[in-house]
Amino acid sequence: MRTKLHKQAGWTFTGLLFVLIVCGIFLSVGFKLGPHYADHYTLNSIMEEVVADRQLLGKKPFEIESAMRKHLNMNNMHLPKDFLSIKRDKGDVTLSINYEIREPLFFNVDALITFNDTYVGQPL
Repeated sequence: MRTKLHKQAGWTFTGLLFVLIVCGIFLSVGFKLGPHYADHYTLNSIMEEVVADRQLLGKKPFEIESAMRKHLNMNNMHLPKDFLSIKRDKGDVTLSINYEIREPLFFNVDALITFNDTYVGQPL
């Protein structure tokens, strides 16, 4: 009497270990890069508030930047000194954000995150 042997199905230890390592790498990268994207989201909301404040846009560029720096300090954000450029053109005020962040990931592997946004508002 012959019986058929059934193949075992399921995860092997090495397969499970490989999946856990890959998930761990993705989680580690997410935890390291996530705060920078959250800070940029906060910066976007600050910029929208500044563009909506037409009285502030009527002031000199260094006063606009000073007001923005106060918002950044309140939110505990630390950005490069030259992340913001302010230009006036035909009654419009253009605020440009351009900065990059280098975050070390593993050993000699770094992630470079670049942010570049432009906002246009009109002063009073």
